[in-house]
Amino acid sequence: MRTENTEVLIVGAGPTGLLLACELARRAVSFRIIDKSPRSSQLSRGLGIHSRSLEIFEDLGLLSELVDRGFWLTGTSVFTNRTLSKRIPLDETRSESDPFPSLLIIEQAQVEQVLTDELNRQGIEVERSCELKNFAQSQKEVSVTLSRNKLLERLRCRYLIGCDGPKSKVRQNLGIDFAGFTYPKVYTLAEAKMEWNLDSEMYRFMGADSDLVAIPLGEDRFRLTSWENSEQEDGQEEDSAHGSLRDAPTSEHIQALLDKVAPIGSKVVEAKVLLRYKMELKLASSYGRGRCFIAGDACHVHPPTGAQGLNTGIQDAYNLGWKLASVVRGDCPRELLESYESERRPIGHWVLNNTHSAASSRFEMAGQRFFVLGQKFLMSRWNHLSVNYRESSIVAQLTP
Repeated sequence: MRTENTEVLIVGAGPTGLLLACELARRAVSFRIIDKSPRSSQLSRGLGIHSRSLEIFEDLGLLSELVDRGFWLTGTSVFTNRTLSKRIPLDETRSESDPFPSLLIIEQAQVEQVLTDELNRQGIEVERSCELKNFAQSQKEVSVTLSRNKLLERLRCRYLIGCDGPKSKVRQNLGIDFAGFTYPKVYTLAEAKMEWNLDSEMYRFMGADSDLVAIPLGEDRFRLTSWENSEQEDGQEEDSAHGSLRDAPTSEHIQALLDKVAPIGSKVVEAKVLLRYKMELKLASSYGRGRCFIAGDACHVHPPTGAQGLNTGIQDAYNLGWKLASVVRGDCPRELLESYESERRPIGHWVLNNTHSAASSRFEMAGQRFFVLGQKFLMSRWNHLSVNYRESSIVAQLTP
């Protein structure tokens, strides 16, 4: 069994791991990035990039590629009992300091492709079908065992970063607690081509006892989501993020939901993605130990309200990336890495509070007025432009 060396090993090639890789690559840090999946997922998953994350892509020189693959969300329309009752233009929720028109709607698969293409341009490949088996760390390094094609490989690295999702093996092996709870309702999701007389913007359909949100994906495709009472028995979950349930909804079930709340004549033409999830609200007790750190969904999971998971993971990676590079190159002491958790974990907690509040308002079937006010308030938070690290230990406190 041969032994290889690298400065940093990134476990997980989702958007968090890929962005971290791009950040290290442009700072000339040697690394490897692995993923146990044989290919990248083509599911949309995370949907939408907010302003703070767009600034990160602009800094990486990738903003134009991202914009070319997506489109700007123009507004949200609220239907009550099948009738349009309120439209909220996105510019009404935009703060004066926001340099971007609105939320950029782009599927996670496209975000991953932009980042992968950037790595490929620099001669870097994601090592797929490569799985982390175990690791142990000392004062000076992390010793890792990888498995690929049933062959084992030993690797020594200075730092190990787990960007390996809610069921993170890195987090589990470090013994980091992932406390929280599972919501009693299930999250029903469909991605479908629609036939209806509606523009390509976001919709919330509200009825007496039903609630449905539609988010445009382009080309008459929409993501349709609803919270429903769970009829799933305990222990009947698949092994995937948030617990994907075996009893996936049918196209007929989605059509029945539409028939309750959407304008008459709304029709599901073709549904390619049909899923049910048990959503969780969890936050890691620590973002790292010793020479090992975690980022993205390995640190925090929450309802998908407001496209917060994708964006928070991107910002985790950006924060950790420059610090790792500075320490590896010898520009800064290792203690700099302690600021990653002290800066990012409070943001993770803040995001959990925001998404829980938004999800709870859907559970309670809040009225139109509450939804409109809440939408304006939350959009000003979801773009993360209010996030700062002024109280961080590494920020100088200057007084006149």
